[in-house]
Amino acid sequence: MADRQALEALKKESMRVYYQRAVEGRTTPAFIHNGGYYYIDMPVYEDGTVSCWKEAPLADISRIIQSGWLTPSVPNGEMLTVHGLSAFRVQNARWNHTVNDFFEYLLTLVKSMNSEMQGIYAESDEKKKRWEKYRVEWSARGTPFSLSGDDGYIRQDGKATHIFTAFDGIVRLDNITAFANGTYAIDHLGMITEDELKSQMMQNLIFTSPPLNVPIHLGTLGIVEASEISWEVSAGEKWKEIFDYKNELNNKPTASAAAVSAYHAYLEHPTDKSKETLRAAYEAVPEHERMYLGDMDSKDWDYQRILYSNGKRQV
Repeated sequence: MADRQALEALKKESMRVYYQRAVEGRTTPAFIHNGGYYYIDMPVYEDGTVSCWKEAPLADISRIIQSGWLTPSVPNGEMLTVHGLSAFRVQNARWNHTVNDFFEYLLTLVKSMNSEMQGIYAESDEKKKRWEKYRVEWSARGTPFSLSGDDGYIRQDGKATHIFTAFDGIVRLDNITAFANGTYAIDHLGMITEDELKSQMMQNLIFTSPPLNVPIHLGTLGIVEASEISWEVSAGEKWKEIFDYKNELNNKPTASAAAVSAYHAYLEHPTDKSKETLRAAYEAVPEHERMYLGDMDSKDWDYQRILYSNGKRQV
């Protein structure tokens, strides 16, 4: 009774605090089956946490795989979407994992980072109830990084996206990661400069559209071919996106931030000059990212109405 009273007094008199720490991990390719099939570079962390469009402890992963949400394969004939790049129909797929052994592969990945399996994350029932009560769903989306400097353990954060590459006669779906110092990392090429990246682009060794009827290597998952392309991001627009990462990483205004700023400036002073400033800023944003200038409902429709409709804009 005394302990309970002391605890209640402590709750009233003490501050609420929390702390954050860096938990490192590795990504591995996987698919999310949510209506369609979506390719992801899935973070798997040293404490067993897995990020499969939601935070999941290792103890839940086998169940999530069996449910079909997380899967190591896509049936022939289905469309596969790669966010920010393209969507294509799968044919002649050769997969390295089955639903039954995929969990064992992920477990091996965790053990490669944490051989003694110490500190494996598990969420208590009490904590689960708390997050359900407040409708909180955590994300364990990872931040890519490289180690820099000879003195100490210095992480340099980056930003990554997907790209197709053709090195050594093999077509791959790869990651490209940009860093604040202007360098880039490509999975099967390593660190390169911006000039070297542009040279690879000019030689069509890095591209945005999957070639048809050609084996495409999807890392540890296997090999597929594309029989048709549903949609794709143009190379020029993808390069605009990638080269803009450096601004974000250096805390400088991105093309999207500049467009939003120009939009609000136009709403305050709707002149011909501010409209043309908005037009230039809006068209500097990669086409496939313009939908994110507004919220989920409005998208970029108001920008289009201001810039391209024949009627007079009412503010």
